[in-house]
Amino acid sequence: MILFAGDAHGDFVPVIEEAGEASAVVFLGDQEPQVSLVDELGPGVASKAWWIYGNHDSDYLNYFEHHKSMADRNLHCRLVEVEGVRIAGLGGIFRSNLF
Repeated sequence: MILFAGDAHGDFVPVIEEAGEASAVVFLGDQEPQVSLVDELGPGVASKAWWIYGNHDSDYLNYFEHHKSMADRNLHCRLVEVEGVRIAGLGGIFRSNLF
């Protein structure tokens, strides 16, 4: 099972609670992590998580910084295969200037 989740807006508890049996978790933007994304998710979920930026992930510079711990799991302009399913990502930030 692959769990797709969007718009956590800093509250990862519901996703973590549902992620137990999932083989992968794909965050569809607007994570807004308050600390390192790895720390937000914990090692069990972080090890199987993928993500793309959402439009609110650029609201504050620290949100960008907090994604760095999982930069290798960013799906933007990338294709991965999970359980035989190909998943591609396109981040949701299209601003002309970021900070």
